[in-house]
Amino acid sequence: MKKIKLSPFVLAFTSILFISSCGNEAKKELEEQKRATADSLAVAPTPKEEIKPAHPYFNSILNYISGRSNSNIEFGIDTSFFAAYSNELAENMSKIEQNRLFKVRDWYSGVLKANGRNDSLPVFYPFSGGDFLHMHYMYPNAKDYVMMAIEPVGYFPDMDSLSIDEKNTLLKDVNFNMRDIFNKSYFITRNMRADLRSRKLITGMILPIVWGIGVTGHEILDIQDATFDSAGAVILTPIAQRDHNFSKGVHIVFRKTGTNEEKTLTYFSVNISDEGFEADKPLVSYLESKPAYNSFLKAASYLPHYRTFTGIRNNILAKTVNHVQDDTGIPYKHWKPDTFTAKVFGKYTIPVADFNENLFQKDLAYAYKDTAIYGGRLDFSMGYHWASSEQNELVFMRK
Repeated sequence: MKKIKLSPFVLAFTSILFISSCGNEAKKELEEQKRATADSLAVAPTPKEEIKPAHPYFNSILNYISGRSNSNIEFGIDTSFFAAYSNELAENMSKIEQNRLFKVRDWYSGVLKANGRNDSLPVFYPFSGGDFLHMHYMYPNAKDYVMMAIEPVGYFPDMDSLSIDEKNTLLKDVNFNMRDIFNKSYFITRNMRADLRSRKLITGMILPIVWGIGVTGHEILDIQDATFDSAGAVILTPIAQRDHNFSKGVHIVFRKTGTNEEKTLTYFSVNISDEGFEADKPLVSYLESKPAYNSFLKAASYLPHYRTFTGIRNNILAKTVNHVQDDTGIPYKHWKPDTFTAKVFGKYTIPVADFNENLFQKDLAYAYKDTAIYGGRLDFSMGYHWASSEQNELVFMRK
């Protein structure tokens, strides 16, 4: 029972009653008055918010490919094969969480907190492929994510039409498809393209994205087809069939399992070179209409360095509030000090052998020697220098 603090008047009155020994009846009456007062002041408990159900079919695929052994899967599976897959995936995830993902999360959240920054703005991740995983750990508190890459969306397989052997093959293909994410932190473009050609059940980025949503502890509420109208507004269309082949994009509504806090992720299969911008004016209008966002670039093949990608580069420079990248992103010279505060971390060295040494940035090398800009070492690897300690991360914050 809730207790209340009685006023001095009531206390005095109580003392008089006891001192005067007016009997048990008076004391009983006073206790009843106190109980009545306490009950009138008690606050009724807030009813627990009802958790909306996840989408049964979409979430079954998520549970299956992300190895959720204790979750509902509505189609028939080989339970022993699935259990082995689930155990192997759990081991792999534990390794990269400890060695990379948790360290990435703690490092960047510390940078933002130290500078009084907000990590819940919408997030823009171009050249992403299907890598939801690292974007989520970089910006776990965002409510809206937008990813863009040249790779197709692909489609969801109709699981009811697949044999048990084909369902096992799907798990093998997912596991193989994610090998570079586990080992190196990024999709290798030539491997990704080869995978899409050779593995008929993974036809684009939607399954890798759903896999990432699943292994980060989320569930799916809805999936819709996404495209642009002529003015660049996003048009969302419900999916009519299970094996829907997406056109330009996919829009996913999801949430942390056990909560009602909805998030959205939209992946667009688009050409974000200047040539692509010229051919796709609705895409340009969409990007120009976006409000301020946080952004992320990783293992971007140095494409933002080239004159053929000035449009996407300029959009990020105009819109981003907090941006994190490695040296493969936007060249250091474009981050003007009167607009952005720069912090550099890790160790900067020449590009790996797959890329031209002329991409080495002398001004960035000087920044690493500036004690006002250098932010310290990194205890994780995330990018092309995955086999060494020569990993760099750059953070730019709008003033």
